[in-house]
Amino acid sequence: MRYFSAIGFARTLPLFFLALIIACGGSKTPGNQDEPSSSSTLPALFPSDGLSVGTAVEGEPELYRGKGLDNLIDGGAGLHMEFGFVEAAVQEYKVAGGGIIIANIYRMTDSQAAFGIFSVNRKLTHRPASMGTIGARGDGRVLFCAGDYFVDIQASGRDSATTGAMSNIATSVELQLEQESNEWPDVLSLLPRKGLIPHTETYVEGPLGVNTRRYLSDDNLFELGDGNPGAMGSYRMRVTSNPANFLVVQYPDSTEAARVFGSLKEFYQDYADRESADSAKINLTDKRIVFTGQDRMDVVILRSTQITALFDTPGAMHGTGVENPNSAVKPGKPVMPHGMSNPHGGGMPKGSGSKKPNN
Repeated sequence: MRYFSAIGFARTLPLFFLALIIACGGSKTPGNQDEPSSSSTLPALFPSDGLSVGTAVEGEPELYRGKGLDNLIDGGAGLHMEFGFVEAAVQEYKVAGGGIIIANIYRMTDSQAAFGIFSVNRKLTHRPASMGTIGARGDGRVLFCAGDYFVDIQASGRDSATTGAMSNIATSVELQLEQESNEWPDVLSLLPRKGLIPHTETYVEGPLGVNTRRYLSDDNLFELGDGNPGAMGSYRMRVTSNPANFLVVQYPDSTEAARVFGSLKEFYQDYADRESADSAKINLTDKRIVFTGQDRMDVVILRSTQITALFDTPGAMHGTGVENPNSAVKPGKPVMPHGMSNPHGGGMPKGSGSKKPNN
């Protein structure tokens, strides 16, 4: 079975750390079965009739469950486990002329997990697609989530026959999932609207999800999880600036948020101590961390029951006094995306390829 990888990591993590994160509770555990379930309903979602002219099913669908996902996604299964993975099915199609289409359907533990794995696979270059809860297409690929399902369909060719057949398959699968709920995670409403780059809203439940957008650490520094999920987005706060990544996490109470923030202060202090004085600077207060390194500037703020973090490139090249004109954050003036004074006024922007949630 040929498979086109669905995961693009910002940094490839050692398998040891992937296993350690999962073993320490960095992922949901939906069940103890590792072998495919003979009663799986996923294969029935793949269309076999009504395909585009010249398109044919190739072989039987392959099923993957639990740790068996490692056999499908080399190095990327840990991210699915972090969100909560149940099972996956893969079906290959061949198109006259040599095109190959690989349809992947994942059943996750809940709709938040499905949205999360969709959001970390979506690229800024993808166009929004009104499919399922939210969808995207581009680069010979159609992906969307609907209820507990994440659908990722990829084509080897860019000719009209292959891409047309791919779209037809995606539509057929979507029609079979149309009764699924189309609600997105509540935590996304904490993202400020102003400055948010459309199609960058990302739901995370652990360090692997965060690292797909900005590598920070192999450890779960923000103590993200099913009960403490985070929302991320990319912001262009100045017309000429490179995008900065923003994270917001809502904790159960201010005591828990303060405890996590204290651990973050220790992490950044240790980080700064390991770096030379010329390449790292840190400014700590009771509610703010500003860390500036040679290739990064992180601003972490404790806001009662929330912790927000802005990950940017440094605003100045240390030792030269030369400003980086493409930085979203200037030296000595760390800022948050516009609208942080009222974080609950955020939400999914228009044109994000999403449908109105069910009431």
